[in-house]
Amino acid sequence: PNSNSNSNPNPNPNPNQVDAAWSAFKAAFSAPRTCLLLHQKNHYSLIFALREWTEPPPEDATAADAAATGDAAAICDGAAPGEGRRVRELLTCRKGQRPTVWLDWTEVHRYLSGWSGYAVMQISAPPAAAAF
Repeated sequence: PNSNSNSNPNPNPNPNQVDAAWSAFKAAFSAPRTCLLLHQKNHYSLIFALREWTEPPPEDATAADAAATGDAAAICDGAAPGEGRRVRELLTCRKGQRPTVWLDWTEVHRYLSGWSGYAVMQISAPPAAAAF
């Protein structure tokens, strides 16, 4: 049974699961006449935008360095070793309803997968002909 407190989400989730969840999230965000609401910790917020890019790897960094420091974002960002760090973010808010913060997808995925009470809600409007 789930409680209202955070369970212990996996600090090193499977990169394939993180990638698949990001792809599904992007597809839902891109659907016509649709918006997404993110249930965060004690707050519901609209998703205003998504962005992603790959940063070049530091010349002296390795995947072993990321694993040794516990950098989960570097370990599970979906980029192949040597490709650099993949950055995936969504624009939302932590309080209020104005777009104020770019949240890293690994953070969002971690808490969404840590408790079933956190979720993304997809809200779609009816086709224009069916609108009242």
